[in-house]
Amino acid sequence: MLDTVLAALGTLIGPLADLGNRRHDRRQQAIHDVSKALTETQLYITQVAEHRGENRPVEEQLVRLWRNAALSIRPFDETLAFTCEHKSEYWLDPANWNPTPEVDHRVQIDVVLNQYRNLALPGFAAETQG
Repeated sequence: MLDTVLAALGTLIGPLADLGNRRHDRRQQAIHDVSKALTETQLYITQVAEHRGENRPVEEQLVRLWRNAALSIRPFDETLAFTCEHKSEYWLDPANWNPTPEVDHRVQIDVVLNQYRNLALPGFAAETQG
C-alpha cells in the first residue's frame, strides 16, 4: 500500500517540477518584457531631450512594448502591470493624455524603474534605498 502511494507521488513530482519551471520561465520573460519597454522608453526620452524630435513610429512601438509588458507581468505583479498599461495609454497620444495625479506619478520613468527593480533585482533596490 505504502509503495503504491509513494509510486503515485513519484509520478506527480515530475509534472509539478515542470509546472514550477514553466512559471519561472514565464516570470523571467515578463521581467524581460518590462525591461525592454523601460529601456526603449529611456532611449527615446533621451533622444527627445537631445532635441532630435518626436518620432511617432517609435511612440507606436512603445505602445506595443508597454502593452505586452503589462500582459506578461500581470500574473506576477498586478501593480506593475497597471503601471505598464498606463504607460501604453500614454504613448497612444502623449499630447492629449490627461491622467489623475496619482497615475501621472506612477508612470514617471524613475517610478517605473523602481517598481521594475523591486521585482527583478530586489537586492539592488534595497541597496540603493539603504
